[in-house]
Amino acid sequence: MAVTFTNRAAAEMRERVQQLVGSDARDLWVSTFHSMAVRILRREARFIPYDRSFIIYDSADQLTVIKHCIEELRVDDRKFRPRGVLAEISSLKNELVTPKEYLELTRNVREETIADLYSLYQKKLLQQNAMDFDDLLVQAVELFRAEPSVLERYQDRFQYIMVDEYQDTNHAQYILVRQLAGGHRNICVVGDDDQSIYGWRGCGYQEYSHL
Repeated sequence: MAVTFTNRAAAEMRERVQQLVGSDARDLWVSTFHSMAVRILRREARFIPYDRSFIIYDSADQLTVIKHCIEELRVDDRKFRPRGVLAEISSLKNELVTPKEYLELTRNVREETIADLYSLYQKKLLQQNAMDFDDLLVQAVELFRAEPSVLERYQDRFQYIMVDEYQDTNHAQYILVRQLAGGHRNICVVGDDDQSIYGWRGCGYQEYSHL
């Protein structure tokens, strides 16, 4: 398996792999993190709280849903801007923090309101058999945590894993790759701290040395 961040980069990687190994490239997974997660979730849908035909909401769809949540909970949208709320929810998902877990961590009224909006937002997505892009990674991690036998199959399947642009991985992506690499422990990451989109990401290389 080889994973990267953009469809363009994944396409270029696939082309290079095909040039190197020929027809054997068909047995390799070369994709973005999210495409890889979608592929796994559709195959293993019986183990997740979504139907196999789940849809993936884009930013416009997400904005519509969170606006409905704000209206339904009678929250002041001048204090809780829809895009700002979505950004906070995304940050929580990237850290694999569930609505329930976040509610237990809240320290003030504002955070409690965000927790309520997060919870309702997730309920609406589930009712509509929809995930946002962050959910794809969250659900894949949760699947492997809940179903060790499923994780073991994928660990056996992928003897070698490469991560491109590793400096841009978030916590959810790191955990997902760590789960998959937990079997054979053969992993290569390529990255450049100077190109990181996160100013605090420099510790990642050391973390991987402990796989």
